[in-house]
Amino acid sequence: MTETSGPDHIPMANPATAAWDVPISSTDHSKLLKGFWPQDMDDKWELRADGPDAQGNYMLRMYRSWTGREQVALTVQQTKISRIQWIQRDEFGENDAKDFAKAICRGLLGCDLEALS
Repeated sequence: MTETSGPDHIPMANPATAAWDVPISSTDHSKLLKGFWPQDMDDKWELRADGPDAQGNYMLRMYRSWTGREQVALTVQQTKISRIQWIQRDEFGENDAKDFAKAICRGLLGCDLEALS
């Protein structure tokens, strides 16, 4: 999965960015890389990996499945999530973006992300 955006994907314009040093297990790394594909209209999110590169690093991009608009992106390295990007909105700041990413990764991908509890 190397395509960042396709005809149905709209990348974030001018996203907010923050460092995020979150250790991940090799199991969670694999789950993040696999992503999540909506199965029907009830699935509100699509998660797709852009990469990996030669070092195993990639971006996990989170799109609204109905609109194709990118909402959050995580920079994932082999042993950690190192950065988060999100759409800038008054009511949705850094902590909200991180809480959202944790919930999506745990809920849709089954990641443990034990360091984030």
